[in-house]
Amino acid sequence: MNASLLATICALLALAVWTYLLFARGGFWRCAQRDERDAPRADPSCWPTVVAVMPARNEADMIPLSLASLLSQDYPGPFSVILVDDNSDDGTLEAARGLAAGAADRLAIIEGAPLPAGWTGKLWAVAQGVARADASSTPPDYLLLTDADIGYGPDALRGLVRRAEAGGLVLASLMVKLRCVSLAERALIPAFIFFFQMLYPFAWVNRRDARTAAPAGGCMLVRHEARRAGRVIELTAKEFALLEFLMRSSGKVVTRTQIVEHVWDQHFDSDNNIIDVYISYLRQKIDRPFTPKLLHTVRGVGYVLKAEL
Repeated sequence: MNASLLATICALLALAVWTYLLFARGGFWRCAQRDERDAPRADPSCWPTVVAVMPARNEADMIPLSLASLLSQDYPGPFSVILVDDNSDDGTLEAARGLAAGAADRLAIIEGAPLPAGWTGKLWAVAQGVARADASSTPPDYLLLTDADIGYGPDALRGLVRRAEAGGLVLASLMVKLRCVSLAERALIPAFIFFFQMLYPFAWVNRRDARTAAPAGGCMLVRHEARRAGRVIELTAKEFALLEFLMRSSGKVVTRTQIVEHVWDQHFDSDNNIIDVYISYLRQKIDRPFTPKLLHTVRGVGYVLKAEL
């Protein structure tokens, strides 16, 4: 192959790639998706209960701003915040406690437990916060999963809930406005956002019939319920926790010991048949009315959640 032919092939490949990106990738380069466009204006007939879960590790400088912005939300419905201190060593816990005095009825602070095997720190902190919300006598309708370095406008939560309720959404997410002041930030952050939109075109993400999903992890309003084929599945707190663990391990066989460690606690007797009982409860709710079956028993080993075995 001579050099001229090789150069022509490379040029044509480059042209094909750029043509695809320009005309068949959701118009990501236009950066046209904005939350304020077509935002619902009507309030829901009844404002749902929301609990924010905020994991925090070494965020002492940010907590007075981020946590205060959550506690100052102009939200008409029941709203509270659970802050989980992820073993900080810079005074994060003390900074949070300083705000608790004026919001004792809306702010719960948890000192994070030691990190168990198989978990990363932030997700373990989130899991502890969610478990605390689940333990409430009236579990919330929505969870707001947020980071400790994000500040909210006073009407942010109201707008998220309006959008979720009006659209029947199980998840509504906003990408925060990133700090872009220094030379390095101005050089790198726009490129990062542009590349992120190229990978996950926001126009596709916002379409119900598209398979692309890309929530921004720092701000996710999640409906606290299980659904399959559009139908709501009523679960107890323990069934919900069991399903959540199985979904995190989707496609992998989990043992009874692993279930005990993640859903019950380390002092629970794994030989107790209560695990089999809850697996049976869960199977009746998520599998019996639907096909294909998802929850399978691997005899002598444990259980696996997958569409086919």
